[in-house]
Amino acid sequence: MANDDWQDELLRARQCERKVRAMLGVPENVGQDAIRHAFRRAVRQCHPDSGGGGGQDPRRFNLVCRAYKLLTEGQAFPELDDYDLPSAVPGKTKYNLNNPWGYWCWWRDTYLGDDK
Repeated sequence: MANDDWQDELLRARQCERKVRAMLGVPENVGQDAIRHAFRRAVRQCHPDSGGGGGQDPRRFNLVCRAYKLLTEGQAFPELDDYDLPSAVPGKTKYNLNNPWGYWCWWRDTYLGDDK
């Protein structure tokens, strides 16, 4: 039974990291520079003091900051375990939000605009 405990903990940590990477919009194989740039973009979008109207949700700003700490320093936060990725709402989005790539594409278009 002791083996199940560490395996469950490892699985929970991997799932949390996947959620955090999806929140920031970075794939699993990127380095610290890409994570830092994604974090800065996310913070500019959801900072409570931003004048663009993006800072409506201080909880989102807090989650983004904690997600960055998890990816860079390895600090775990219980708030991140409770965070659920938004699921796809029929007719509301063209992206599948149940997987990291679909969520990243939605996040990119929502927060960064269509800069193609």
